[in-house]
This record gives sequence, structure tokens and C-alpha cells, in this order.
Amino acid sequence: MKKYKIIIAFLSLTCSTNIYAQQLKDTMSLLMQNEWTVTYNIGKNDSIISISSYTRTDYIEKSNNQESKIEIYSKYYLSNKPEPIFDYDKVGKVFNGNYIIIGGREGVTDRVTIREIIKISDTELEYILINSADQTRSSEDKQKFTFREKPNKK
Repeated sequence: MKKYKIIIAFLSLTCSTNIYAQQLKDTMSLLMQNEWTVTYNIGKNDSIISISSYTRTDYIEKSNNQESKIEIYSKYYLSNKPEPIFDYDKVGKVFNGNYIIIGGREGVTDRVTIREIIKISDTELEYILINSADQTRSSEDKQKFTFREKPNKK
């Protein structure tokens, strides 16, 4: 009887741990599950809507205003510290981090955009841009993104 109590206790602990672990999402999963939108007002009657999304390896930014539409694809990875030199070997391999490191053109390692994640959840992404040259925070560049659901893929 004592054996059965130990087995039941062990199974209960294992099941509750698995349920709790399934509820936690890594940073990359949170980034990938939504399109993140922000609107910049650039004049009386004009604004730019920027829509950002992430795959496992690419950061995609779509911007449009009344005159043009732009779509930019860049490689990115997550890090626990700001990194002024882009490391292509880390792309798609790190699933958690406090910083989003976005690279420039393929093969260029010294042109990076660093974003310090302030808040991330299922519905909200907030970050601060960090100057890659001196790695200082730029509070006037603080941008808060709220999500828009991705269209259903068929």
C-alpha cells in the first residue's frame, strides 16, 4: 500500500509539473505568435503603420503610408545581453532572451539594431532601442507595440 501512495504522489507531481511547464512560453514563441503593430503620426493627415512579425530566423517589418509600402526582412536572434556585433551562428538557436539583436544585410556584422525587451506577453511587446555603437538606452525612442492577429494560413 505504501508503494502505491508513493507512485500516486510521484505521478501527481509529474503531471502538475508538465501542466505548469506547458503554460510557460519562451520569448521566441511569444514573438512569433502575433503580428505587432504601431502607428506613427507624421503629419496632420498622414501616418505610417508599421507591422512587425517574427519567424524563427527572420524579423519582418512592413510599413505603409499613403505613398508607399515597404517590406524588410532581416535575420535576428535573442540574447541576454546587448551585442554590438551580429553573430549569424546564433540565428534561430536561442529561444529566450532580454534583447532582440537584428542584423543588417547578409554578411554585414557591424550594423545591428538592439532592442531591450521591457515587457512581452501574448498581447503586448514593449522595448527600448539601444544605440549599437555605445549601447546606451534611448528613452525618446521607446516604442510600445500592441499585437494584431496574424491572418489564418491555408
